Amino acid sequence: MKSTRANVPEAPTRETLAEVKELLLRGERSRLDRLEKKGVSAEAIAHVLPDAILAREAQDDRIARALAPTVEAGLFRSARRDPQALADAIHPALGPAIRSMIQASLRQSLESLNVALENSLSPKGIGWRLEAARTGKTFSEVVLLKTLVFRVDQVLLVDRDSGLIMAEVHPPGLKTQDADMVAGMLSAIREFAADSFGASPDESPLEEIEFQDLTLILAQGPEAILALVVRGNPPRTLHERAVETVEALHVEYGPEMNAFDGEAEALAPIHPLLEDLLEQEARKRRPNPWIRLIPLLAAVGFVALGSWAMARSFLANRDLGRAEEALRRTPGVIVTEADLDGGDIVVRGLADPLVKDPERIARAALGRSKRGVRLEFGPFTSLDEAIVLQRLRKLVSIPAGVGMDLRQGRLRLSGLDPAACEDAAAALRALRLELLGIESVIVRS
Repeated sequence: MKSTRANVPEAPTRETLAEVKELLLRGERSRLDRLEKKGVSAEAIAHVLPDAILAREAQDDRIARALAPTVEAGLFRSARRDPQALADAIHPALGPAIRSMIQASLRQSLESLNVALENSLSPKGIGWRLEAARTGKTFSEVVLLKTLVFRVDQVLLVDRDSGLIMAEVHPPGLKTQDADMVAGMLSAIREFAADSFGASPDESPLEEIEFQDLTLILAQGPEAILALVVRGNPPRTLHERAVETVEALHVEYGPEMNAFDGEAEALAPIHPLLEDLLEQEARKRRPNPWIRLIPLLAAVGFVALGSWAMARSFLANRDLGRAEEALRRTPGVIVTEADLDGGDIVVRGLADPLVKDPERIARAALGRSKRGVRLEFGPFTSLDEAIVLQRLRKLVSIPAGVGMDLRQGRLRLSGLDPAACEDAAAALRALRLELLGIESVIVRS
């Protein structure tokens, strides 16, 4: 029987394997070649850098510490090159904070001013002024101290081992105790307590020291002691805040505090945490009953003042009208303007010289009023009938028995002696009577 061989594939040769490998690994080899020639590309780093930063930031703050000098240098150069650009960039953040700070400062100043004004003339205020003169303090400072429940004058962070000052803050403009002296006193007191009572300061730490109106609140930490110099009666919550603050300081700045070598500048970033403890509380003042009457008294005063001004104006205008009317009715006077000047009546116009004392006429119209009257009149020749008749008697000697009457330009003479009337008429006709508005002279028997 004849046997047949099965169809078995031949084993791949070396050349075939090389071709298969080239086909499968061609892309990876090309990428490896590019990396070896050019190194890691910027595009590749940019793709993974944000995620890498976020991952590292979640572990610790080394990224922030590493970038801090570069960022600070960049900000410094930017500020030197274009200060306005930096100011515009931070204005939205700083503007509201600055306004809030100014408003808080103004409210505090106004409150202190209100208290000072309210007590400036009271017996209590006089006593405070005497105390200010005796102690050398200003009156406003004494008022502030007397009206405060408590105020934190100073916050110190003292190194636990050396007793050196790590950081110190206090309100602006406030005169405080020397920080080194307070720290030295604190160290001496702790050592005295340890020596006298045989207890370690770590086992039974001091929490509070009182001296006159000052209280020293202490919060102990592994590396440092937080001390608050408080004036007045501090609440218990202030002790709790001090403990919370010293704990937060050790959590955030523990390594820096442990490496403290006497250079306070290294711990400058902790100042904002210490400044949060600079607070004060004023006493709740009982409202002065007289203060409530001030709006009512002010309203009454305004009404009274307005009524007085209206009455004064009414009387002045009444007197002005009376004086003006009296002068207008006076023959030989022409009034062109009448006004008030500083309460006095001023009348301007013209007056015939034959008018007797027009100022007396104006004053007589005012009655009992003592208001001043000033006349500014110019002379003129009046054609009023009464003034014309007075002028004719001055120009011509008219006998006592002869009467004169002037109406509508006609001068009529009458009397018991016809001859005297004719003589007077002849003398008058010799004058230029048309200048006086007289058209004819008639003698009536």
